[in-house]
Amino acid sequence: REQKLMAAMRLYHVAKFRSTRVVWLVAELAQRYPKGLPETEVCEFTDVARFREEKPAALLELNPNGKVPTIEYLDGTPPLFEGCAIVLSLLDRFDASRELLRDEDRALFYQLAFYCAGTVDNLTATSSPIQRAIAHHEQPINNSPVVDPVRKTAWTAVIAPFLESVIARTHGDYVFGDAFSAADIVLGLNLFALDERMIARGDGVSWIDPDATPKLYRLAELLKQRPARRFSFSATLLDPPSLDDIRDFGIARWTAVEY
Repeated sequence: REQKLMAAMRLYHVAKFRSTRVVWLVAELAQRYPKGLPETEVCEFTDVARFREEKPAALLELNPNGKVPTIEYLDGTPPLFEGCAIVLSLLDRFDASRELLRDEDRALFYQLAFYCAGTVDNLTATSSPIQRAIAHHEQPINNSPVVDPVRKTAWTAVIAPFLESVIARTHGDYVFGDAFSAADIVLGLNLFALDERMIARGDGVSWIDPDATPKLYRLAELLKQRPARRFSFSATLLDPPSLDDIRDFGIARWTAVEY
């Protein structure tokens, strides 16, 4: 399949937020197609508290929700937001050999992408998708998450068993069998949030139960070993050495958003 090249792009990002899916995908694509990606600049919001309360006008012109990820194409192509929409777009343009998304997996991938972004992400979300409206009406924004028993029940009783059953459809350790795919990136962000992030900010315990969901647990552990995954979750301007190898992962520049 012929690759569709496009102009350089700028990704607006907050470390370990949902924009990490896009950073991870770019990093994985760069490993497979080192000369086939556009020049990419990551623009990081390093002051998370300020970002939640105050959105720069330049970002709002691209994304009325003022959220990340948002992609700005420097050739004038309309911007794109919503993380899994960006993931799908980049796969269509740059996964020329379909190494990260095989045709036979496409329908289930679409379902998982929408399910993870629309349902699973909300288990660990700490701000509202209508955050700007909430701020306008002077309602408090949830910046100090605590463990919500309803969300945890949703995970243990409904979502985790379903995701476990998806992986169990094959004999491999990844979502689509023995080979790593874009589905593992999409779900991998949730596994990070439900494991490492929940340990750090929730009740101190991972929500991924190795006894109840051994395949999800195995997948989470496998993904931690991937260089592109380690890079995407650790890279930040707040830790300059973490950016030493950005070009190895498809990033030309990593800058701070000034406003």
